[in-house]
Amino acid sequence: MAFPEGQVQETVDVPAEFRYLAELGAATNGAFSFSEGLISGTITTGDTGVDLESVDFITPFSELIEDVLYGLEGTFEFSGGAIALDTNTPFGAITGSVGFAQGALTLDLLTPFGAIAGSIDFTDETLIPFAVDVATGLGIPVSLPGVVDFNQGILGLSLFGLNDIVLPLESFSGTVTVDDGVAAFSIATPFGSVPLEVEFGPLASEAAVEFVRDLSGSGTITNGVIDSFIETPFGSFESTVDLVDLANRAADFAQQTSGSIAIADGLATTLLDTPAGPVSEVVDLSSAAQYLSTPLAGLLG
Repeated sequence: MAFPEGQVQETVDVPAEFRYLAELGAATNGAFSFSEGLISGTITTGDTGVDLESVDFITPFSELIEDVLYGLEGTFEFSGGAIALDTNTPFGAITGSVGFAQGALTLDLLTPFGAIAGSIDFTDETLIPFAVDVATGLGIPVSLPGVVDFNQGILGLSLFGLNDIVLPLESFSGTVTVDDGVAAFSIATPFGSVPLEVEFGPLASEAAVEFVRDLSGSGTITNGVIDSFIETPFGSFESTVDLVDLANRAADFAQQTSGSIAIADGLATTLLDTPAGPVSEVVDLSSAAQYLSTPLAGLLG
């Protein structure tokens, strides 16, 4: 890799790094409590201990969830205003539903990091206009304007102000293709198919943040296995997350991944073949400049 100051050549064994994290996890123990997005406790790894005093975990959690959601790819069924998810990620399976028909984006998911249930209201501006061509029998189709109003949970189709049609989103069913945080629907109406694209990644991350902010509880870490008792607005539940297993899964995923990462002109171009499918992405490295110039204590604080 060439920098203005010179060249750097280095080989990183990614699976080995994850295996090392698994070894550290197996030697990690402690106890903690959390409330309003802050976590406190004591964690030891081998002979090294760390005291946590009201550390923010909302930000890293929301970023993790957003990364996972943006990494979802595939075609899923939807009905009753909700997408049914059943898919695998490098960290494990994600199952449950993402709803969109009740004026809010709702999450009801089981993830490798535990259960996530929450919602975030759509704003009045969450409108997607569309047009659908309708045959008239005269050889010239008529284009009818319409709008999907996620705030109201409806699809409206204008018949030139005569008898507008309003249909609830929960009345539709079909399939949706998810890629890079965007859900592409094809909704069948009595007048034709309506294509829609919805960027749900940021909204889902925000819903996850609101969910985490309302959590309280406590837990223990025993040889890398986190056992928690969690209180939520929807009730209480117990959760178990095996950090060692997560790290080993990531190592296996990396072991089966091949491809290239090229850096030029401030852009990182990734072309990878992974067990979950191909990955093609371009990242502007200038967005990471603030982190590279910020002291570690500043990033953690």
